[in-house]
Amino acid sequence: MLDQYPGKINNISFYPIYTNTLHFVEDALDAGIAEKFFVTGEENWSPKFFNLLGYSENEIAGTTENFINNLLHPDDKEMFSNAVENLHKTLKFKKTEIRLKTKQGKYKWFENTNMIELDEFGKPLRIIGTIIPINKKKNLQLQLQKSEELLNETAAIAKIAGLSYNVITKEHNWSKELYNIYEVSEDYKPCTETNRQFYNPETLAFIWNTIDKTISDNIPFNIEASIITGKGNLKWLRAIGKPVTNINGEVIYVNAVLQDITELKQKELELKEYREKLEKSERILQTTNHLARIVALEYDVPSKQLYWCREYYNLYEVSHYHVPGLRKDLIFYKEEYRTALLNHINDAEQFDKPYNMEAELVTAKGNHKWVRIIGESVKNEFEEVITRKISIQDITDVKKKQLELQESAKIIADRNGRLSNFAHIVSHNMRTHTSNISTLIELMKNETNEEVRQELLLLLQNVSNSLNETLKDLSEIVHVQTQTKNVISTVSIEHVFDSVMKVLSADIFKTETLIEVDFSNCPTVEYVPAYLESIMLNLISNSIKYKHPERHALIKIDSGVENGRPVLKIVDNGLGIDLTRNGDKIFNLYQTFHNHPEARGIGLYITKNQIESMGGNIAVESIEGKGTIFKINF
Repeated sequence: MLDQYPGKINNISFYPIYTNTLHFVEDALDAGIAEKFFVTGEENWSPKFFNLLGYSENEIAGTTENFINNLLHPDDKEMFSNAVENLHKTLKFKKTEIRLKTKQGKYKWFENTNMIELDEFGKPLRIIGTIIPINKKKNLQLQLQKSEELLNETAAIAKIAGLSYNVITKEHNWSKELYNIYEVSEDYKPCTETNRQFYNPETLAFIWNTIDKTISDNIPFNIEASIITGKGNLKWLRAIGKPVTNINGEVIYVNAVLQDITELKQKELELKEYREKLEKSERILQTTNHLARIVALEYDVPSKQLYWCREYYNLYEVSHYHVPGLRKDLIFYKEEYRTALLNHINDAEQFDKPYNMEAELVTAKGNHKWVRIIGESVKNEFEEVITRKISIQDITDVKKKQLELQESAKIIADRNGRLSNFAHIVSHNMRTHTSNISTLIELMKNETNEEVRQELLLLLQNVSNSLNETLKDLSEIVHVQTQTKNVISTVSIEHVFDSVMKVLSADIFKTETLIEVDFSNCPTVEYVPAYLESIMLNLISNSIKYKHPERHALIKIDSGVENGRPVLKIVDNGLGIDLTRNGDKIFNLYQTFHNHPEARGIGLYITKNQIESMGGNIAVESIEGKGTIFKINF
């Protein structure tokens, strides 16, 4: 600890260190003292010096060499040597902080003070050194330094700074980080006037209005504002401040914490722009989905969450309180499609199979809709299914057109068949009649016997009458097939029935036919009145005409609605028809199935044409000897 001063000093007097006064100082200051004489090299170390390091007196050597080599921390040796050397040059007190090794082998902090005492000739006599333990103080100081460094580092990372405004003196006190935030050097002197450069007029007015309100009303504040830094950069700051009052409740300081939120603000602006774009895209998507009537659903496999778009509610016609479910929604689908759709859902979950199907559903409001359902999976880079996407498109209009087209094609095919059959019948009948007429005319030309000629003339007249009857039948058929729908109106079924009853009243009376009717379930129908009367007339007259000879004729007629369409049913207990043998001929032209003098074979043909020309159909059920049921779907 003590270094020898070069040179010799004459007439040295010895000053003993161990006096009562020095012991008092040692105990009062908790200090250890040592001295070394320059000329003799004698050294004296107080017991307290050793005690502070955990040793007893004379347990270790009290020498400068032992002090420097064994007690002084290696990192402090150069600093200590420089301090002693400087002391020799300046003869001024020098305090240093050093670390010394204790008996336990641990280093502790001490405050070391050295001085040089001169003799009466002004020459260095001895060097005196003291050590005072400052380990607790130093550790607290180091902890405080670390905390301050950590705070500064945290403030730099978080871009947080402190500000204090003295209301009385108008002084501004900034923390170190605030200079970094404002991008000015640390020699910048913040004040009200110079700080104006960082703000535009509107922002400056806003800030000072906030501070004035804080001072006048003694309330805290939390604001965001933009600044232009010393380097001309735009930044956004959040300032959270509170007033500090004196004992009289007067605000004397306004302290604030400022944070650079530029990146956050940019993210907010980017997020706002992204949200606006997203909302716009969502509106476009919703509009597209609505126009295309497409419902999009996504099932997130990891979270087992189902997501859906708003068009879902329109498709199923449910309230927004309804929560969708892939299996729960099967209840909306008609039974014949429900099982197939469930199998597709199961196969998609178990075997990752895509699917594409059409199905008919009934909405919550009872409306029938056709949809196309497409399901597929989305996988991640590990080929794991993460999402199942389902799109459901309302194809009701397309399906209706498709079904109408199919029905039209069926009707066209049927009409073409009937036309071909009609042409064949016309050709055959006309050829038969014209051939007979030609033959009879030739016979009449060559016949001289007047009596025979009269017979031939009678035959010719019969053939002519038959031809005329055939032409009338064919004319009636053509009329039915070419009749337009421009006279459709709301027709009372009961009124038409009454008209038919008047026409058939004589036959009904003659045959004692009993007729039961019930039109309450469907009293009216949109139809051509003449067609409905012709249809009812043909079917009822057939029921009377082909009554069973062993029982009175009973005819039951009722109307109703099936699948949203009017239905008329006529049931009799007459002769019936063998449908196994004649089912495919029953509505053909000139087909009769019973021996009756008035049977012509065109009534059912005309009836079927009239019904189908209006977009309906007619079906028949019959058991020979039991009766017949005709069902008309308008």
